[in-house]
Amino acid sequence: MPETPPLARPVRRNGRPNILFLFTDQWRYDIFGYAGNKQVRTPYLDRLARQSMNFRRAYCPSPACGPSRASLFTGVFPAEHGHMRNVHAHDPSLPLFTDKLRGMDYHTGLVGKLHLHPVEASHGFDWKLLCDAHYDTYSEKEAKHNDYFDALAKMRPEQSREAWVEAGGRTEAKGPAAHEFWLGQRWVDEAAHHTNWTADEAVRFLQRDDGSQPWFLNVSFFGPHHPYKTDFPWADFYPPSGMDLPPTLNMEKNTPVFEALKRRIHTEMAAWDEELWPKMIAQYYGYCSQIDLAVGRILTALAQRGDAENTWIIFTSDHGDHLGNWGLLGKADPYETSIRVPLLICPPGGIEGGGTHDGVVNMMDLNGTILDMAGGAKTPRSLLPVVEGGAGPDGTFVFQGWAPDNYHAVYVERQHKLIATNRPDGRRLYEAYAIADDPWEKNDLWPGGQTHTTWRRMRATLDQWCREQEAAMVRH
Repeated sequence: MPETPPLARPVRRNGRPNILFLFTDQWRYDIFGYAGNKQVRTPYLDRLARQSMNFRRAYCPSPACGPSRASLFTGVFPAEHGHMRNVHAHDPSLPLFTDKLRGMDYHTGLVGKLHLHPVEASHGFDWKLLCDAHYDTYSEKEAKHNDYFDALAKMRPEQSREAWVEAGGRTEAKGPAAHEFWLGQRWVDEAAHHTNWTADEAVRFLQRDDGSQPWFLNVSFFGPHHPYKTDFPWADFYPPSGMDLPPTLNMEKNTPVFEALKRRIHTEMAAWDEELWPKMIAQYYGYCSQIDLAVGRILTALAQRGDAENTWIIFTSDHGDHLGNWGLLGKADPYETSIRVPLLICPPGGIEGGGTHDGVVNMMDLNGTILDMAGGAKTPRSLLPVVEGGAGPDGTFVFQGWAPDNYHAVYVERQHKLIATNRPDGRRLYEAYAIADDPWEKNDLWPGGQTHTTWRRMRATLDQWCREQEAAMVRH
């Protein structure tokens, strides 16, 4: 599908615009009606897409929640900001874009998942209500400093706050080898679910606005991050028997990078009953539809206040989810279903009929884009020129790792993608894909193609970038 032509008119900037940032966790780029998925129902986001610039080739900076979000807020990759894992104290010497917005007289608000530590810090927000996780499996502080659990204990006083924390984490405690870890369970009713709490508080924020200063509101949903199961009606919304399975679910993939993943988790998932896969997909789709409805409530509240004509709206996710691709779930590796994300940018008043852009961009580009929206200094990777009909960045890197001898790095261009993986045994492994023609990454072109001009050029670029990331890791 070709890109739409540039806009015939410039984006309107009526005064100091508000910025509504709708952020999700683990929502794959193609699980939307507007993306061509015929099974999932996302009518409110489909409507938003028809008024937005749709960046169809957006990637995350890192396919893990904490590192990806830290890159968004700092504008640098994980090796430079040091968040190599989910729970890591932020280096205060690195300014966040929210700090800069406050310096520009923006009122900054957050409801939902932030995933920056220490959780007690403001991280540039004047107002924030946290729900980093609905369990304490990995961080007791994320459960202790959790406004959702405070509210839940009041909404549903039939059990204590501690009991609700335990209920929310019951399946997460089983670990990723167990299918319950991913599928989840019904543990709280729909009205009190954290998705609806997040939307409720976002609407209240909008209703309290007195118009005295422009605002930035980050509405950050925990889902559709696993565990996937929500409650009625969404847990029963999609019959598993009607779910299409990914074409690669039962295919063999013997490429060098994937072999390491197979040893890590694929073997355990391969032992599951095949009937579990459509159940997983059905629950994930239900979660997506639940969030879509919550987004619709927020956008309706924005329109009812008459603020849509002076508000930028952004929708994206921190990373994707394999959802059965190559027999995997989750993320944290260099393949498309893990690292590609949705990205919509709707200017004040919208774009009639919407627009599409197929240049390769990074979700981290939103750091400078948001500051550009607020009237700050232009940055080379701002996406506003694309929304306004001009050119933008085209090509990006992705990083996921833990040490200089243990990481994945990716370099993506429009037609091609190169993966490099450093292993603790000293090897560097490569895989190469003609990604425009092979989106499921079925054909690794690296064997026998290493001397091709394109791969030699891309390898030189990626190797140099890897050296820079390794040096940054050593500094941390």
